[in-house]
Amino acid sequence: MVLAWVFYPLNWVLARWGEKRFINEIRKGASCLFDGGAVIIPSPVVEPDGVYFVVTVSTGALLIRFWSGRGDLDIALTSKDGPQKWRPLRVVISELDHNEALLKHNYTLPEAAAAICGSIRRIEDAL
Repeated sequence: MVLAWVFYPLNWVLARWGEKRFINEIRKGASCLFDGGAVIIPSPVVEPDGVYFVVTVSTGALLIRFWSGRGDLDIALTSKDGPQKWRPLRVVISELDHNEALLKHNYTLPEAAAAICGSIRRIEDAL
């Protein structure tokens, strides 16, 4: 029981550090979004396990959510104005390009940023 009192605050500090590191990766890897005026929306909750991180970015009429955990990266998009229905990036890009092969593609952060920045107006219109 005593160990829980000692390690829980440490886990929380490590989780916040990991979240900040992930935010910096997003800022660097998706700099084209921030060049266009994107902002990070602060996350009210950080899981103290320090394994999974969720960061939401607001740009134009879009919200972009980045999930990272155990080496995986997932990205989903939704419209700020419409219903908050999150759609995976690969599905949105596949529908825009009419290419089902893209459904199986796992984007790296730079690839995702290039796909979003290169098609941001089309994505906003589609969502």
